[in-house]
Amino acid sequence: MVRRARGELTRYEAAAHAARYYASLGVDALLRDCYPTWSDGAASAFVARVVATRGEAALEAVKGALAEHHSRMVRRTALRTLGAMGGPQARRELDAMTRAGHDAGLRLFARETLEDVRAREGGEATVAELMRVRRAKVQPMAQAALSEPTKEARAAAVNTLADHGAVAMPVLRQVLYGDPSREVRREAAQALARMGDTEVIDRFVNMVQARSLNDEEAKTAVYALGMLGDVRGAEALLAAFADGWKPGVVAESMRTLGLALLQPALALAEVRPEVLERQALRGLFESFPTVPLTQELLARVEASSGRPDFVDRASVYLKLAAQNPAAGKQVAAHLLTLPAVSGDKALSRLAKKVLG
Repeated sequence: MVRRARGELTRYEAAAHAARYYASLGVDALLRDCYPTWSDGAASAFVARVVATRGEAALEAVKGALAEHHSRMVRRTALRTLGAMGGPQARRELDAMTRAGHDAGLRLFARETLEDVRAREGGEATVAELMRVRRAKVQPMAQAALSEPTKEARAAAVNTLADHGAVAMPVLRQVLYGDPSREVRREAAQALARMGDTEVIDRFVNMVQARSLNDEEAKTAVYALGMLGDVRGAEALLAAFADGWKPGVVAESMRTLGLALLQPALALAEVRPEVLERQALRGLFESFPTVPLTQELLARVEASSGRPDFVDRASVYLKLAAQNPAAGKQVAAHLLTLPAVSGDKALSRLAKKVLG
């Protein structure tokens, strides 16, 4: 990632390294935990390719990853895995995800993935015909989105393109990067985020980081990062929140990241414990499922046990655990078994209070 940012690797070289890395992790590791790998849009295709090799075990992992409490990028990775698996069971799961009641962007992606699976089963000629039909459908709208004289007409074309999946993404990126109207660029940003386009996440992160220069563009990017559900956007959202920039708007987007936000939020609390004074950040931990929250907090307690600032870190973990009563009791009970905690009156008292 560092070499890519410095311009020392092309995107294709970086993709080759990423593919090799995720293959080296092993299927078991990827099946065991969705975070951060399944929620990383840059890793999604590679994770899907590796996990899909496990057949029945992969199908069970996918069903778990499609649960509502996971971020949208985790669920997109699950759909990609079904697409890589193919076969009757994968087709049934994909078909179920195209039904009403699911997220509109995910329904579109499931439908497109299902079409891809069926086309592959028909052979190369069927795949080529599917792509030809898709391109033909978007061509008139693409032309309108790029060349209509009024912003209203271009925005209407953008909204129509948003219903046509990956084949429309390159045009929408052009609109996002170059349309003279802020309103049209906003429509393109929302469309790309809804469609799960991971190619534009750097653009959104940069817009949030430049919030002092363009307030409205940053607000658009915050919504888009929340909609994408990509863990790579978590740090930018948390930094904006910690700085007190539009906390209500940022908090709303952070909530949509689901469990993808857990590890980055804990990392922020470790280095900037003052952010715990904000109810909106503490409130995020109320919504995290008990089991992964408890596991992550106990793992951090264990990893921090030898540090000179252990008592301070343990206090942070306990305050966050307390937002979830079940997790709070487990973390407090564990902390009270540690000499460093029992020897600190303030922390010991807090742990006993949380334990009840």
